[in-house]
Amino acid sequence: MKTTIELNNTPITIESIFAGTKNSLWDAKKEQHHIVSVSANNKTISFNFWTSIAQPTIDSEDYLLDAFYCFISDGMSADMSFNEFCNELGYDVYSDDDKQTASTIYSACRDNFIKLEQLSIGDIYDVCNELQDKYDL
Repeated sequence: MKTTIELNNTPITIESIFAGTKNSLWDAKKEQHHIVSVSANNKTISFNFWTSIAQPTIDSEDYLLDAFYCFISDGMSADMSFNEFCNELGYDVYSDDDKQTASTIYSACRDNFIKLEQLSIGDIYDVCNELQDKYDL
């Protein structure tokens, strides 16, 4: 599935390819695994995305845009300190188990944030808001 949209006056191409190569950290199966590539300003980034069991394929523009929106939202979650992240999502920084889980998730969200910045498509919050408004997400 592939689509091109415009956000912040920038054409953005989003493409999903079924990969089926790995399970997620939260037990989604490899049968749900996709790799989504996003291209803008002559740069391309990719991220892993797992679909639901009920709809295991990305077969519509809406679903593809949902995947991109999830990626942006995750990246935005890391635009705060680790302690703020833990407080916001309810992790107990004094519990070793919670802290380790939160650290793994925070690191993945931080990686998303860095990838988004590489696309040079503008302020991540403005892009997210425009994506929500334009595509009713």
